[in-house]
Amino acid sequence: MGESENKSDREVAMLPPQSQRQRWLKYGANVAVSTVTVIALAAMLTYLAQVHARRLDTTLGASQSLRPQTINYIRDLKQKVRLIALYPKLKAESPQQDYYQPIADLLNEYATKGRNVTIEMLDPDTQKEEFGRLVAEVTNRFGGEVKEYKAVTDDLGAQNDIVLKFAQDEVGQFRQLPSIDQVQDQSLQGALYLAYPTLLAVGREAVRLKAAVEADLGQQIPSYKDAVEEIRRSYSSASQRLDLFNGLLESLKSGKGVPKAIADYAPAAQARAAAAKKVIAAMLERIQHLPPLKELDEFRDQLKSKSILVMTDTGYKIVQFDQVWTLPQSSRYAAADSAEATPRFDFAGEQQITAAIVTLTSGAKPMVVFVRMGGAPLASTGGFAASSQQPPFAAVAQRLRDYNFDVRDKDISGQSPDYGRAPTEAQMKSAIWVVIRVPRDAVPGQPTVDPLLAEHLKEGGSGLALAFPTADDMSDVLSDWGLQARTDYLMVHEALPPAPRRTTDMVDAALQSSQVFFKLNEYGNHPICQPLQGLDFVTAVASPVIANPTLPPGETVTPLLPFPLVPHAWASADPMAALTGERTKLTFNPAPDATAGRPHGDLDNTADRRLYGAAAAQRAGGGRLLVVGSYWFATNDPVELSDVDMMEKHNLNVARLPGNGEFFVNGIFWLAHMDEMLAISPHTLQVARIEEMSQQRLAFWRIGVLTAGLPAAVIVAGLLVYVRRRD
Repeated sequence: MGESENKSDREVAMLPPQSQRQRWLKYGANVAVSTVTVIALAAMLTYLAQVHARRLDTTLGASQSLRPQTINYIRDLKQKVRLIALYPKLKAESPQQDYYQPIADLLNEYATKGRNVTIEMLDPDTQKEEFGRLVAEVTNRFGGEVKEYKAVTDDLGAQNDIVLKFAQDEVGQFRQLPSIDQVQDQSLQGALYLAYPTLLAVGREAVRLKAAVEADLGQQIPSYKDAVEEIRRSYSSASQRLDLFNGLLESLKSGKGVPKAIADYAPAAQARAAAAKKVIAAMLERIQHLPPLKELDEFRDQLKSKSILVMTDTGYKIVQFDQVWTLPQSSRYAAADSAEATPRFDFAGEQQITAAIVTLTSGAKPMVVFVRMGGAPLASTGGFAASSQQPPFAAVAQRLRDYNFDVRDKDISGQSPDYGRAPTEAQMKSAIWVVIRVPRDAVPGQPTVDPLLAEHLKEGGSGLALAFPTADDMSDVLSDWGLQARTDYLMVHEALPPAPRRTTDMVDAALQSSQVFFKLNEYGNHPICQPLQGLDFVTAVASPVIANPTLPPGETVTPLLPFPLVPHAWASADPMAALTGERTKLTFNPAPDATAGRPHGDLDNTADRRLYGAAAAQRAGGGRLLVVGSYWFATNDPVELSDVDMMEKHNLNVARLPGNGEFFVNGIFWLAHMDEMLAISPHTLQVARIEEMSQQRLAFWRIGVLTAGLPAAVIVAGLLVYVRRRD
């Protein structure tokens, strides 16, 4: 080897020195090749970056990125969707808030994630020609139905005057009748007592209708669709009242001992009522034959600066400025404190844009019906119009409406009105039923929901059954699905020791003060639950839901919401003791005691016999059922509870218990067979979460990696160095 090296050195020494020209050519060529290579690489990377645009969202919680539900939906769109934003660019010297860039960034996300989504940014103030072409295109394609709706509202004034004049004149004539006391028959007296307020109601409804329609048409964006719907509801009610009035008059005509003036009044009043009803019936008939109105009232008025047009081949939606830009609570307070303060709006456009896309591309809205047995509505505000109180499930109902669900209430007892929103029998068959059972809701002699729900599920429908301790266990429904809602038990956990210092968190305080509150971060192995793992979920006053060992053929059942093993939890066989406060501290007691009213012992919650708060069942024929052992988790209080810590530290109004609302919404998505929408909303993306580690994984990291792995790695590294140096 030494001789070869010496020969090479001699050959190098014999080479003649390089001239200046040779050095220039040699090194200059290297520089030129390197420069061209760098330029080519830069050009190629720039081209690839422009063709395959990717935006990195570094905001807290990725607040400027599309939520997973949106991505899942637009990724597989079959229809072409155009998103046209009418937003002017902000001038460089302007101190105002920039609305253009957030809109442009968001729409680019839609175009990137959805292959059939195209976007346009249009300034209606400077691009007047393009704006005119857009208006002409939409008006020509979708504007034909507006004329017929407008004709109905234009004719309402004359028709409503006829109805109002009839009611006012009839009230005047009714007051001139002899005293009701002169009628001997008490039933006929009752008819007269009822006839008068019926007439008054017809007149008042005519006055209210005029004001309501004027309000609909007097908005900044007139709504002919809402106005016509208002006419339909009002005239349907007036028609029913006139039928009642006519029936009361008929009883007076055939009654005995009726004064002559009253007897003569009845047939003439019937004729006048029939004439008024003829006017009402003609208007209702006209409305019935109106074509569907594709959300187009006055397009040029709606489509103005700072709005977004979502358009498909079959229709369009317009998203207004105030729908996507909201004033945060902190800015409201700041503006109140200082008259010179300029509020900064938060951008929340994705929800509105995605809802518009879903509405335009999914056909008919899926319907969710909250079924009850009497009482006020559970999800709609009609029953609470006279007060500020909200229905108990208003928060989750509004979330469903935001995702294009048609949410309604249904009272199967017929005891309370549903304010014109009760679903038809055909709609009930295709709807998702939400059935809430409360203690003592079954009234003897009244219809019950169990057989109706059982029939709905048997025909392939879907339902969400929310149970409650001491309420009906719905065994007539659940047994056919191999499930039990053990409402004779109440889930409790051992009393927690006092905290070292007082907590300001309401959830922690509730867990400390009550044994019936549970905080869960584990949801179970099911599509509903997979996106939710690690999110805080609180349930309270819950019964365990148990799956039978043997299931019907073709059915699968997945237990959900496992109760935690720490602190120790169990199902108490004496639920009333906790609910009534009879015992302030509950302890585990597996022994039954018939004399004390405990026919069964407590059920322990152990690793090999886990207790669950819910279960999801599915049949091969398409029927789906979700059962939860407590309805409390979906009520307004836990769903709308804000995270005080996030508000104070980051000025973000996010849910303290994001899992509660997300579990309910994901459950409805699953029941609606909309599995592609199973994900989490942007509110939950702003919540930090760490998945709990299993005992096996924890042992691997503690023993395998830290205790054995690291020392072994050091030993192996030392051996490698020793062997290398030895050579």
